Amino acid sequence: MSPFLKKTIGYSVLVIVVGLIIYPKLKEGKKDEKGSALNAGKTPPPLAITVLEVKNTSLDISIRCVGTVQANEEVMLRSESSGKIIKINFKEGTKVSKGQLLVKINDADLQAEYKKAKLKLKLVGDTEKRQQTLLEKGGISQVEMEAATNETSSSDADIALLKAKINKTEIRAPFTGIVGLENLSEGSYINQADVLVMLQDIGQVKLEFNIPEKYSGQVRVGNTIKFHVQGMVKEFEGKIYAISPRIEPSTRTIQVKATAPNKENQLLPGAFADIALTFDKNKEAIMVPTEAVIPDVRGHKVYLYKNGLAEVTPIKLGIRKEKYVQVIEGIGVGDTLITSGIMQLKPSAPVKIKKVKI
Repeated sequence: MSPFLKKTIGYSVLVIVVGLIIYPKLKEGKKDEKGSALNAGKTPPPLAITVLEVKNTSLDISIRCVGTVQANEEVMLRSESSGKIIKINFKEGTKVSKGQLLVKINDADLQAEYKKAKLKLKLVGDTEKRQQTLLEKGGISQVEMEAATNETSSSDADIALLKAKINKTEIRAPFTGIVGLENLSEGSYINQADVLVMLQDIGQVKLEFNIPEKYSGQVRVGNTIKFHVQGMVKEFEGKIYAISPRIEPSTRTIQVKATAPNKENQLLPGAFADIALTFDKNKEAIMVPTEAVIPDVRGHKVYLYKNGLAEVTPIKLGIRKEKYVQVIEGIGVGDTLITSGIMQLKPSAPVKIKKVKI
């Protein structure tokens, strides 16, 4: 066989092999083009959706914040004088009455001086009476009479001073409350800086908390608060009695104080309080599920069901709750809100209702 014939046969075989490879693909391409041409004239099936009829809902306009429970009155009792404790007249953790003697410091030296001063007062008092009699008879001058009177007044002042010093050796309860744990014992020597015991009035408690400055125009003295403390299921209630006139620059908040009854002494000072403060109630608020709201460059939007189509609608939001958010502009009562398949929708896309939420 000649070389030319060999080359001719080789090229022919190569052309046949390439043709066998390319032909099926060309055939499939033509089928795809035909299928695409056929599908181009068809519209996609409507997307099955869940909808919700928009209604008015009652909405509490409130905020949540954290605070601290405080005693109605609280004081660290200290002595005004130094000395040895000779009597502790209370039991730790018990109730004491206003004016009750709690601690007595040794005052033996002051008592002795007090007796001496009383005797001196009696002597100078008798002398003053005699001088008065002599003055009336002309036996002494007015100057001598005034000296006797001054001596009596001086003795009176000495007794008053000693009484004040003796009172300082008696630590009494300034108000009715519960005493804490004692820090010293009988026989201990104390100085004026030493803390004897803490006294707290917890028949009523105070709560201190901060609210954001944007609510400064809504909070009022007399507003009711509701709160919980850790470890207790019971919900407590109180009323605001004081509002700071100053906004804290570092936190942009306002300090608020409230009181709450505590007859059973369940609330203890220092406890953490989870507080709910309600300003008002809107009975005609429009609340929608948060999953139905789509963030947008210009704000937020939702899809409404209208005549078998999903129509996009811009909205403005108000107060947010855990699962719902208030819509203050964009939709109204009676609208049909689409709540499922949100990310698959496009404006004016065909849809069909598969479920209506109540």
